[in-house]
Amino acid sequence: PFYLRGTMNAWGTSTPMQRVDADIYRAELALAPGEHSFKIGSEDWGAVDFGAGAQAQTTLGAPMRLAMVGRNLTFTAAEAGTYRFILDVANPLLPT
Repeated sequence: PFYLRGTMNAWGTSTPMQRVDADIYRAELALAPGEHSFKIGSEDWGAVDFGAGAQAQTTLGAPMRLAMVGRNLTFTAAEAGTYRFILDVANPLLPT
């Protein structure tokens, strides 16, 4: 399984990514306003450790290519609300 792991959940495994299609996973999480750092990883970080490639700052609604073992991604929540994070692994070598 994949987990959304970051400052919003103490980098833990409390936010699993749910499979919604053959290659699509998603997690929804209530966030406070401000900057949040995150990655998508497996429980032990050994099997999956998706993070930032050349760019770390994400943009709401814009797909972003992930690095297999990348730096922390950042997301700025403009306001408190529930945000959806989507992982597309249709091409496992180029996840977004």
